[in-house]
Amino acid sequence: QAAHGYVVNKLKVGNGAGNEELRISAGNANTGSVVFSKNNGESGEITFDANENIVVQNNTNNDDIIFKVTDNNTLTEVFRVDGANSSVVIGDTSNSVARLLIDIDDGDNKDGIKIQQADAGERALWIDSEGAGIYMTAKDGIQVVVDEDNGYGLLTSRNNATVNAPLVKIRDQLGDESALKVIQESTDTSAYAIEI
Repeated sequence: QAAHGYVVNKLKVGNGAGNEELRISAGNANTGSVVFSKNNGESGEITFDANENIVVQNNTNNDDIIFKVTDNNTLTEVFRVDGANSSVVIGDTSNSVARLLIDIDDGDNKDGIKIQQADAGERALWIDSEGAGIYMTAKDGIQVVVDEDNGYGLLTSRNNATVNAPLVKIRDQLGDESALKVIQESTDTSAYAIEI
């Protein structure tokens, strides 16, 4: 018997014949925890804290919290919380460049992010930035397909009264191709490729 309970090598709850549970019951102002520790003092824990939050915590300096599943009989990492950089990474083992890094390998046959927004009154993605809203290095840039009636391919508006820059700026650093090309495929003669 230890100071606060019993020391056992293995603990099994139930016999596989019904619903079972392992319950840790704490006082209203206290916490209930499952703590994992080693003889060297390193530890991790899952805690139901005094404010009724569930906390998953790795107490080892700079070490990660890793989530895995068995995908098609292969143990596969889904994502990890990078302890050395206080960030989240999917598809890699560390992330020192952003709060969230998604790394898709060639041949994965998956999009990096897909957002399906069924609420027509809300945004699928909202970025509020004091700097650049989107910075992109890509082969094809941005492709917008409008599949709703009366929709816009690109809507740019200004809501700042102090104006010392154009609303749209095109910078072509290569110089041997057109900076802007508009292809009008409509057979409606009243439809303009560009209307001002």
